[in-house]
Amino acid sequence: MFYLIPPAGFPITSGDILKIMIARLHPTASLNDFSTIIKKHARVKYCFFVNSGRCAQTLILTALKALSKTDKNEVIIPAYTCYSVPASVARAGLKIRIVDIDPHTLDYNYALLKDIDFTKVLAVNASNLFGLVSNWTELRVIAQKHRLYLIDDAAQTLGSFYNREPSGKMGDAGFYSLDRGKNLTTFSGGILMTDNDSLEKQLSIEHDRLKMPGLLFEAGVMTKIIIYGLMLRPRLYWLPQALPFLGLGQTVYDENFPMTRLSRIQLCAGKVLYRKVAAYNEIRTENARRLAEALSRNGRFYIPGYTTDNCPTYLRLPILAENKTARNLAVKELRKNKISTSVMYPGIIRNIPGLDSRLSSAEKNFPGASSVVDRLFTLPVHPYVTKRDIDIMISCLNV
Repeated sequence: MFYLIPPAGFPITSGDILKIMIARLHPTASLNDFSTIIKKHARVKYCFFVNSGRCAQTLILTALKALSKTDKNEVIIPAYTCYSVPASVARAGLKIRIVDIDPHTLDYNYALLKDIDFTKVLAVNASNLFGLVSNWTELRVIAQKHRLYLIDDAAQTLGSFYNREPSGKMGDAGFYSLDRGKNLTTFSGGILMTDNDSLEKQLSIEHDRLKMPGLLFEAGVMTKIIIYGLMLRPRLYWLPQALPFLGLGQTVYDENFPMTRLSRIQLCAGKVLYRKVAAYNEIRTENARRLAEALSRNGRFYIPGYTTDNCPTYLRLPILAENKTARNLAVKELRKNKISTSVMYPGIIRNIPGLDSRLSSAEKNFPGASSVVDRLFTLPVHPYVTKRDIDIMISCLNV
C-alpha cells in the first residue's frame, strides 16, 4: 500500500547531506569549485548562479535587450513548453511570439518557424523538452540569416549532447534549472552561461543587482533538501503526494517570481551532488531504453526522440498515445499500479489566461501543440525506478 514511484527525481542520501554541510564551512571554495565544474561541463567561459531557471532566463533576456540597441522586442518560444518560459519573457519586458511544434520531435515545426516575420524578433528560445535536444543545425541557420540571438534553454537537458556539444552552451547564452526532479538539483536554482564577452559584462551587471540570500533562507532550504531526499523514496513518496496543499505536479503561470542569487548552501549542494549526474543519467537512459524498446513494439504508443540506434538521456520518458481517451486510460492504469505518471503542461501557451497582452500575434491555432496536450504522458526513469517497476509499466501499457 505505502509504495509510490515519483514521476521524476534526483536521489539524495544522508551521506550527501553530511558532505553538503561540511562544504558549507568553506563557501567561497565551494562557489569557485562549482563554477569550475559547470564551466568544464558546459565548455563555457562564464557562468552565474541564481535562484531559479526562470530567473536565469530573465537575466539573459534583459541583458540581450540591453545589448541589442534596436527596437526588436519579440522572443520566439514553442507553443508547448513549461509555463516558466513565457513568464520569463514577460518579466524581461519583451513580447512572446509563439510557434507551433512537431509532435514527433517535441521541437519546433521548422517549416513554420522559417516562414514567420522576423522583423521584430530579438531571440529564439530552444525547446529541449524531457532531455530531447533541439535541432541546432536548423536554429543556427535561421539565427544567422535573420541576425537573431539564440537561447539554449537546457533546463531539462543537463548532460545531453547535440553533435558532441553539451546542451546549455549552444546558444549565445544558455541556462540549466536546478529545481526538484531535474538532472541536478539543489531543490531550486538556476545556472546561466555564455562564451560571449560583451554579454558576460552585461550579465555581470544584472547579476550584481541580485541579493544573496541570508542564513535563515539557507536553513530553510537545507531543511527542504533533507525532506526532499527522504520523501523521494518510493516507500515514503505517497505521503507528500497525498497532501494537496504542496501542489506537487501543478503548473502555474506566475510573472512575479523572486529573483536572487543562489544561496551559499545550494552552491555547496551543487558541488557535492554534481558528481552523481553522469551515473544517474546513465540509469535514466538505460531505464528509458528498456521501456521504449518494449512499448514501441505494440504500435499503440510513439516515443519522441527514440530509435533503436539511439536513446536520448531522458529526464522523463515522453509517450504519445493515439488520442486523449487512450492517454487517460493509460494514466489511470499506471496510477492504479503505484506509478506516478504525469500529463505535464495542461494547455498550450496561447491559452494561458491573461496572456493576450504579452503576445505579439493574435494567432490561436497550434495543432501540433494541441495534439501533444491531449496525447502526451511521461514515465519515470530516475534511479529509484527498479526492473520490477519497469515490468509493471510495460504490463500496464500492453493491456
